[in-house]
Amino acid sequence: MRLGDGIARGARILVVEDDPSLNGVVCAYLGKAGARCTTAFSGTEAFLRLEGDAPFDLVITDLMLPGASGEEVVARAVGRGVPAIVLSARPSWSC
Repeated sequence: MRLGDGIARGARILVVEDDPSLNGVVCAYLGKAGARCTTAFSGTEAFLRLEGDAPFDLVITDLMLPGASGEEVVARAVGRGVPAIVLSARPSWSC
């Protein structure tokens, strides 16, 4: 997939990453592809976003977060019918 192929165009994506620089890079890249990103910088903030009125098409999350863990964010997203992708430096994780 090349940037701009339209796959992400209009997608509503929640990006959960506590590092502001990395969060910004991911959102900037997805924004260039036409996605609409919402940011969260902790697992707790992600929970609030997921419970809000704005539905999401996808959640991209780190595992090592302040507040609730990335695993908890994935479980909450999937429980609400939202697919999740893990983007983390942690070497292993099992579902």
